Amino acid sequence: MALKTQLHERDDTLMAIANQLAGCWLPDQNRPSDVQIEAIVTLLLMRLTDRIRDEKREPPRTTAVSPRIKRVLDHIDRDLCATHSLKSLADIAGVSTYHFARMFLAATGRRLHQYVVERRLAHGKRRLKQSDDPIVKIALDCGFASQSHMTEVFTKILGTTPGKMRRNVP
Repeated sequence: MALKTQLHERDDTLMAIANQLAGCWLPDQNRPSDVQIEAIVTLLLMRLTDRIRDEKREPPRTTAVSPRIKRVLDHIDRDLCATHSLKSLADIAGVSTYHFARMFLAATGRRLHQYVVERRLAHGKRRLKQSDDPIVKIALDCGFASQSHMTEVFTKILGTTPGKMRRNVP
């Protein structure tokens, strides 16, 4: 088939799939054109390439944390109320902001902001269960701008409000 030569395609199965798909999508025509088949093959190849690239990505490493990242994580936990900028934390780690962002993501599996929000949520949940402090005080102590901000984040991420969590209501 001339189409195979044009595409430099050697996969008979892929060509058969493309022909079948073209036939299904274009039922009112007897035979799909070479251009239509080529378009389908191109889309299939792009999709397969994306899948292979996704499968080759390494999962985030959460077990071995470098001393630099450990210093940063400890710093974040000591002061959840602070605004932790990428630049200030990169300085603590002693690396560039670009390198720090990559290191942090590889070590935690999360971007900096996501990690800080999760730490604030965890601290807030613990305080709600272990103390009788007003929710507004807990929200401010955990680094949220206000009680309503904490409620918004709790609802969005955990699916419940701080008050319901304190009362053990689902």
